[in-house]
Amino acid sequence: MRSARLHFLLWPWFTALLVMIPFTAASESKSAPQARPQNEHTPKAIVLPQGILKILKADPDSGSDCAGSPSDYSAWVMNLDGSVPEIVVQGRGTCLCSATGNCAFWIFKKTTSGFKTVLATDLVQDFNFKNTRTNGYRDLVTSAHGSISDSELRVFRFDGTRYRLKKCYDKRYMYPMKYPKITPEPCPQL
Repeated sequence: MRSARLHFLLWPWFTALLVMIPFTAASESKSAPQARPQNEHTPKAIVLPQGILKILKADPDSGSDCAGSPSDYSAWVMNLDGSVPEIVVQGRGTCLCSATGNCAFWIFKKTTSGFKTVLATDLVQDFNFKNTRTNGYRDLVTSAHGSISDSELRVFRFDGTRYRLKKCYDKRYMYPMKYPKITPEPCPQL
């Protein structure tokens, strides 16, 4: 009797999971910009360098009032321009991220005098460096989670000095569509 009751209670959850698996597994469009880690260019995770932590603590717009240690950030080494590797940094925790998991995000370039910020933005849940390049640097697509069916994609390109926001898209999953509908939208003024 007890196992029948447990089976009755768990069956709706199990059925819902089985129904959702095909939609999540086949939901990526091949032609639209995507914010996913790449297989061939997987970033190498590192501990946040102290020089970058010092820059973040000194910047009032970086959440410096609540981020005091390298463990407040995720950091990766990536070679975006084929020369000196860059440090990609994403905030962690409730102070540097929203409740939906969209976090502060930076890219730093190593210079002879320390580190230089080449991108500082927010609302990043996922990111993907594309194989396309602008001014020698790989283009960047970020994704911000809006709801269960809606995300915002942002395309950043390097202008010779820093990454700049160039294009924005709304990415919406609508039942029974196999792939998301991605439509251009005006970019916010950052």
